[in-house]
Amino acid sequence: MQTIRTQVVGDVWSYAQQFKEQLAQTNPDESLAIDLNYEGVSMKAIGMIDLLDEHCRITGRDPATITVINNPNSTEDTGYQNNRTGISHFFEKSLAYWSDIKPLIKDPKTFGYFIGRKTISRSAIMYDIWNRYQNHFLLSAMKYNDTAPWIIDPGTVALEHFGDWVSADQTDNFKIWFNHLPVDSIDGHQVEDQYVSSPTTNCDLLKYYDRFRIELVAETFTLGHTFFPTEKTVRPIQAAKPIIVYGPKNFLNNLRVLGFKTYHTCWDESYDQLEGPARWQAIQKILDWVIGNNSWIDSANNIANYNRNHLRTISSNRLR
Repeated sequence: MQTIRTQVVGDVWSYAQQFKEQLAQTNPDESLAIDLNYEGVSMKAIGMIDLLDEHCRITGRDPATITVINNPNSTEDTGYQNNRTGISHFFEKSLAYWSDIKPLIKDPKTFGYFIGRKTISRSAIMYDIWNRYQNHFLLSAMKYNDTAPWIIDPGTVALEHFGDWVSADQTDNFKIWFNHLPVDSIDGHQVEDQYVSSPTTNCDLLKYYDRFRIELVAETFTLGHTFFPTEKTVRPIQAAKPIIVYGPKNFLNNLRVLGFKTYHTCWDESYDQLEGPARWQAIQKILDWVIGNNSWIDSANNIANYNRNHLRTISSNRLR
């Protein structure tokens, strides 16, 4: 069995050219495993399926000899054998940082928004929040030596495009803001802290969950046919926080398939049929509505408490 290991971090595939070169060197008469390293990317959206299809046409390889392994995206039909790993392992991991719910402080912020790697979408969302909703948000940006999101290295496949997120008349202002980011890491953590042997990033961030009512989640994989909830979604569920999710199409619907409840009885969740900037534009309408109303509070908190209990149930069952 030949194996090509590749990593796709979010909606950016830095190793696309390397993958293509390794694929060309494989023996088409031997079976081949494509190892996604437990990352839930849409293989079609990122162009990986096109490369595999082309490889099979050129070399005569039987597509049945290709197996995709360690792929937690359970929703995409790739056309190749796929040993999907079931629901996201981040559900089970929530048990490691399970804690009591902290009562809200007096006069909490309405929203919380916490980011790690500063992708185009996450940064542009933070920029809009800073300019439009700053007083209503508790914000945090983990420390990281980010490449500026408008710079794409050669050989990289990036599904997000800077010009789709930042208009020409805002480009200079955005770059100045990004280069002097006024949002710090609320808990002092940097992105690399998530990958040490015993990370405490979720536990430490949960200490601040008494300071806001709703979490705006910016997921890792947001484009194409994918569903891979990470700790970004699971952590607020564990903390019994209502969530609004910037993610891929049907993300909320797929949560419901797993038995969670979402918030369509509290605010408009039609944004779940959108992706990219259009999804964020629809979410801003929800932010505007929520800020001007409080009729959603009891209903949303009841749903959030139900989801916390359901998370514990399915996470515990996964360990049995």
